[in-house]
Amino acid sequence: MGDYLTQFVKEVVQKDVKGLLPQNLSDKWLEILSDEAQEFINIQEGVLPEEKAITSALFIAVLTILQHQQGNKRSVEITPEELIRAFQNYIIALSAEEISRKTEIKVEPPTLKNIFRDDRQVKVHYTGAAKE
Repeated sequence: MGDYLTQFVKEVVQKDVKGLLPQNLSDKWLEILSDEAQEFINIQEGVLPEEKAITSALFIAVLTILQHQQGNKRSVEITPEELIRAFQNYIIALSAEEISRKTEIKVEPPTLKNIFRDDRQVKVHYTGAAKE
């Protein structure tokens, strides 16, 4: 495991699964996971070869949350399609958190229960002054 992955597990994963929610990530880990999310998107779009191994903090985060949702069993039972949707929903949540931190648009953050739900309703608020 790369040094940064060991650090990620130690700083985030081993502390509390809630720390994996995008709104609870430090700026450093949000940036790293967002970069890895872009790499995942590039693989999905064929920009990077599918054979490229995904051994990343993004993968660890998604699987750890899935494991928590399934009662912290030793193995996670999920179809390939459900796994892809979990990645996609996590990436959307990462992007929404980046927007919330960098702009006056605030996106309601997910919970451990709803982060991978396709039907999750999200509230968006604009905190800036109203324009005339």
